[in-house]
Amino acid sequence: MDNSSPRKPAEGVVAMVDHVLDLAATWTAWDGRPTHADDRVHTPHKAIRRVADHLLDHLAELEARLVGAEPLPDHWHASASTTRADLAPFTR
Repeated sequence: MDNSSPRKPAEGVVAMVDHVLDLAATWTAWDGRPTHADDRVHTPHKAIRRVADHLLDHLAELEARLVGAEPLPDHWHASASTTRADLAPFTR
């Protein structure tokens, strides 16, 4: 990450959400078959869920740091789970 021109945290959040929504706009053509990479299963719904989880993890970390507490580590355990909702068709 280039720290030579720091940006406000909100700019990073907005950029991430915009990027994910741009990608999600293409997912209506998904054929319903999960993609496998390494030891993980990937689907459009799971990608959206994991980005939302990741965002909440960062907000929780920020909240902990603001009150002087040590943030809880996130070991990405939730990405190992694929729910029935993750396998649902992705439509407009």
